Amino acid sequence: MHKLAIAFLGFFLLLSAPVCSAQNRSVEQQAAAFIKTMYNQKQYEDYSFLRSHCTKKLQKKLIDNFGYECDGTCYATWLFRSGAQDEKYGPYSYYGNGVNASKILSVVAKDDHWYAYTALDMGWKFTNWVYLIKSGNTFLIDDVITVSNELEEE
Repeated sequence: MHKLAIAFLGFFLLLSAPVCSAQNRSVEQQAAAFIKTMYNQKQYEDYSFLRSHCTKKLQKKLIDNFGYECDGTCYATWLFRSGAQDEKYGPYSYYGNGVNASKILSVVAKDDHWYAYTALDMGWKFTNWVYLIKSGNTFLIDDVITVSNELEEE
């Protein structure tokens, strides 16, 4: 009887693996769409978006990193970008007749809720990682870190 239960459990796990994998892919696709929309539409600059889509932990990090005088609560929204102040001249520049000098190039799911997004920011290429928590039909951003930044390499 014990062997039959183990065999049944193994068979059940084998059948459920594709379902779990498909569910993970679906969440990853939703997360990628969330990140693309957040960056391409510059939602990270909208304080109401940050209050509703960032955890208290990340909101504190954004406030603590602001570093300038301001009236009320101010967020270091540039942590979602490369930090560039000036546009890079070249093929992705508006001045160089490029299109979409600020846009997501790729989103890759990493380990345990981390997602890497590579993007252009006024023509400067950078990669950030964000930690996302699924919350109902949307996501909460719990952390953002810069992994690589072409601006700092120049």
